Amino acid sequence: MADPANFEVITYQRKPGVWRASFTPKGRSVSGLVTRSIVTADDSASEEDAKKAAARAIKLIGTD
Repeated sequence: MADPANFEVITYQRKPGVWRASFTPKGRSVSGLVTRSIVTADDSASEEDAKKAAARAIKLIGTD
């Protein structure tokens, strides 16, 4: 499980009432590979919901 504190989350409004979030790892990767950003899969009704969706997605990183 990845720690949300190690990611920067940016929310954006795609159109009125439709929000998404993208998240990017802070710092450099141990493997040298760079992940630019990941966007949440679903639209959210509010900015806060988009942030919560990003936090849930981050927590899934590294789980089997």
